[in-house]
Amino acid sequence: MLRPGCFAVEGLIVMAYGNGTYRARLVNGYELKVYVPGRRKLTAPTWAPGDRVRLEISAYDLSEGRIIVD
Repeated sequence: MLRPGCFAVEGLIVMAYGNGTYRARLVNGYELKVYVPGRRKLTAPTWAPGDRVRLEISAYDLSEGRIIVD
């Protein structure tokens, strides 16, 4: 479920930093920092560079986003 004021996009993991933080590239070539939110870090899978993920990005801050774990 998306938060109000956010939109969902597809991204490609480019780099994994650790602690649930990644760098992702969108279809248009824009790169941003993404993270796994809160308690989801405990149960979320670990992604490697090259994996496709769904992202939630705020319309107010396009420099970072959250990985949507279904």
